[in-house]
Amino acid sequence: MLETDCLEAGVQIFLNQRVKETSRTTEFVVRTEADEFRAPVLVVATGGLSIPKIGATSFGYEIARQLE
Repeated sequence: MLETDCLEAGVQIFLNQRVKETSRTTEFVVRTEADEFRAPVLVVATGGLSIPKIGATSFGYEIARQLE
C-alpha cells in the first residue's frame, strides 16, 4: 500500500544504496557510494533503537547529527 502510494506520487525508490554522507545548505544532499541525491525535504525512516530485535541501529541518529 505505501509503495503504491509512493509510486502514484512520483516517488523514486532506490534500493541497496549505502549512505556515505548527508548535508544541508538550501537543500538536502545525500551521497551514496554511487550517486548524489538532492531534495528540498528528507525523510529518514530507519526504525528505532528501541526495537533491536529487528536489527535497528543508530544510523538514523548519525544522519540527524550530520544535519545539526
